[in-house]
Amino acid sequence: MSLVTEATDLGSAHHLLTAMYGALRIEPHGPQHAVRIAQTPLGPARLDNVRFAMHFDAQGDPPGVLYVGHLLSGALTVGTGHDRRAYQPGDVLLAGQPDNPLHRHDPRHRHRPGRHPRDLLAQVADTGPDRKQQPLSLTGHEPVSGKAAASWKATYAYTRQLAQDPAAAGSRWPPPARPGCWQR
Repeated sequence: MSLVTEATDLGSAHHLLTAMYGALRIEPHGPQHAVRIAQTPLGPARLDNVRFAMHFDAQGDPPGVLYVGHLLSGALTVGTGHDRRAYQPGDVLLAGQPDNPLHRHDPRHRHRPGRHPRDLLAQVADTGPDRKQQPLSLTGHEPVSGKAAASWKATYAYTRQLAQDPAAAGSRWPPPARPGCWQR
């Protein structure tokens, strides 16, 4: 079950974004300041569906978790320090690293970020026999291949469907995201 929250003015939008994603400094551009967020909690992880009807720049403290997103429409620039990358619809991206401050340029767009605690991803990445669990660190901002991006999109879509409708568990299972899909 998703929790849907909307804000239609700058003060409410800032409050909503800060409550859900941590301390943010927002510099708005233009008169419209609306955001709609549907959050689907999955234990320690969370799948979001975010729609911005506003244009803004944002800077935030390190989120402490990993955000992997899929840009559905519009454009988005995400980065850390001077390392910034622009994304277009259809792109899968690393939207936030646990220990790095956020820097975003957000024109009107829609995307689906997944919020993943670092220790949860480390458990999945180190599943081999006799492998010692280590902290997960991603050094790239994009999947290592188109196939890895497609795997992320399919896994995210299936997980979202399953969270909304548990009876869907018997439906088509896409290949799960595999360790190594992202540059470490």
